[in-house]
Amino acid sequence: MERLKERKASGTRKIQRKKGFTLVEIIVVLVIIAILAAAGIPAMLNVIGDARAKAYIAEARFGYTVVQAVYTEQYMTRGSAAVATIGNRFSDSTTVSKLNNMLSPDLTESELQYLFSTTSGAIQALVYRPTGTDTYVKLVPGQAAEVSTKDPLTVN
Repeated sequence: MERLKERKASGTRKIQRKKGFTLVEIIVVLVIIAILAAAGIPAMLNVIGDARAKAYIAEARFGYTVVQAVYTEQYMTRGSAAVATIGNRFSDSTTVSKLNNMLSPDLTESELQYLFSTTSGAIQALVYRPTGTDTYVKLVPGQAAEVSTKDPLTVN
């Protein structure tokens, strides 16, 4: 009987000792979490940056299509000499208004720069800079889109 009482008494002590985590165990878990976070956060930021660049490219392509449609309409109705552009921008306020109405709310005519061919009426290049960013997207027909932080129209 005495042995049974001793076992019960020693068993209760073991249960009471195992009630929580030790400081060392908690520190080990925190170190593991910190290592995983240090490895995962930069990868996640790269994914976010790539997604943002793809969204900018999609917006630039949409802008390219709209600008080309408006320019083609003006080119067909008025002829190449009559399409009013100043510094690769439409100078006719009606045309600019029409262009802004066709563009999405996130994309305005002022964020686009385009270079037309006066002989064919086609866009040779389009540069899109989203408002509030230092990112530029350059589209040239037949080439992959370029995303950079330098204005592709400036000469070094």
